[in-house]
Amino acid sequence: MNIEREETGTLTATLKVKLTPEDYTPGVERALKEQRKNAAWPGFRPGQVPMTIVKKKVGKAVLVNEVERLIGDSLNNYLRDNGIRVLGQPLPRNEANANNARRPY
Repeated sequence: MNIEREETGTLTATLKVKLTPEDYTPGVERALKEQRKNAAWPGFRPGQVPMTIVKKKVGKAVLVNEVERLIGDSLNNYLRDNGIRVLGQPLPRNEANANNARRPY
């Protein structure tokens, strides 16, 4: 994970967070294994659901939760370690939409 800080004004800054699959894959695999242990779906004994079915049913939700958790923890640690005081909550900004954010409709 890489966090870059860019000063955008006297009281504002932009933090860019870059994730790679190596950052979140271990957490996703661990969460999927936990889901498999607790899974009790019709047609399978409890805890014996195949991993492919678990991934199809809850894979995307687990991935999103892990990425959100990882970003939240990393940002909080970065802010605390660098002594940055924040007023309110950080606002997310997508790079693809950043250039088009202020275009008229």
